[in-house]
Amino acid sequence: MSIRIDKEKCNGCGLCADICPGNLIKMVGEGKNRKAEMAYPDECWGCMSCVKICPKHAIEFYLGDDIGGQGTSLIAEANHREIDWTACRKGCILEKIITSRQEANKY
Repeated sequence: MSIRIDKEKCNGCGLCADICPGNLIKMVGEGKNRKAEMAYPDECWGCMSCVKICPKHAIEFYLGDDIGGQGTSLIAEANHREIDWTACRKGCILEKIITSRQEANKY
């Protein structure tokens, strides 16, 4: 499992690189050509901080066959109250899940 960055959608803001706790995302290029790139995909912890913070939905969390994800990916749209998760496979939406930020980490 890891993240995938769609360079076509990436606006080069650098929020993902700033928030990555493992410093695994690097910004490459300059000016309008500045884009995020996963420097060490094998070291990704799967925390999904970058997925949640990306304003352009350019980053998705990939759930590979090796963990039963069958090629599904997760994207997120976050605001102050909630995170809207969308699970997709081969361009089709499988499920949408809305989580409350306030309730998300309670057991």
